[in-house]
Amino acid sequence: MFYSTKISDTTTVLLEAQAGGAFAKNDLEELPDPDTALLRLIDMVGDVGKQVATAVGGKMAGSGLSYEVEFSVRADGMGTVMIAMQPNEGQVKVRIIGKS
Repeated sequence: MFYSTKISDTTTVLLEAQAGGAFAKNDLEELPDPDTALLRLIDMVGDVGKQVATAVGGKMAGSGLSYEVEFSVRADGMGTVMIAMQPNEGQVKVRIIGKS
């Protein structure tokens, strides 16, 4: 399944998604919105990536060790954006590599 999402007045992107989502029925304030799913997915990648990099980098500081953290972000068929259960199952995979 796929749906289209506009990222600008002139650009529409088709986003592949599973037919249903684990969070289709939830108590979260964020409601599914296919029209903004890609932009929210990109925001989530940046926001979560920065937080993970900062937190892990701080914990590893001075250890002399290198580290690698991976996660994926995905959107389901209803437009709900979430972190994927498995790092290889999202539409966007993020790898954070650091050395303290």
